[in-house]
Amino acid sequence: FHAGQLRARQEAELRLNEQLARLEQLMGQLLEPIAEQDQALELALVDLVAHASREVIQRELHSDSSQLQQILSEALGLLPMGAGNLRIHVNPQDFQLVKALRERHEESWKIVEDASLQPGGCRVESQNSLVDATVETRLKQALAQLFEHKREQRLHPPAPDLIVELPSGEQPDAP
Repeated sequence: FHAGQLRARQEAELRLNEQLARLEQLMGQLLEPIAEQDQALELALVDLVAHASREVIQRELHSDSSQLQQILSEALGLLPMGAGNLRIHVNPQDFQLVKALRERHEESWKIVEDASLQPGGCRVESQNSLVDATVETRLKQALAQLFEHKREQRLHPPAPDLIVELPSGEQPDAP
């Protein structure tokens, strides 16, 4: 009699495990498109933020490119010591600001007006060096850092805030 009960229980567990495996497979198939949509939505959102940021930054710099002083200072700091014959390419809107900086620091930079550059950015050239501090390049670098951060998060996700341990499928033997 106990042998029959044991065999029936083993068969029921086997059928139950098969059904659980099918259910897990079905759940995986249902959740896969959601995960793909999440990734697509995340990329679309990042693109939207990048576009909106670009527009806001360009509008702000078009009306006030006073940030150029710090940007130019950082760009000049990236050149090798003693670099001479400097040419600073700026948007015509920024020409007077850079000219005033040149005169204040008694430098001999050549300032080149370049309408293809956005206001608030510059490109600094010497005989052997080029520093691209244009708005477009800096924005691309910021977005690249954002994407790299997201990639790192995917590769090394943060620890969960809450861990719930589910009981294993084993149940104690009942008489």
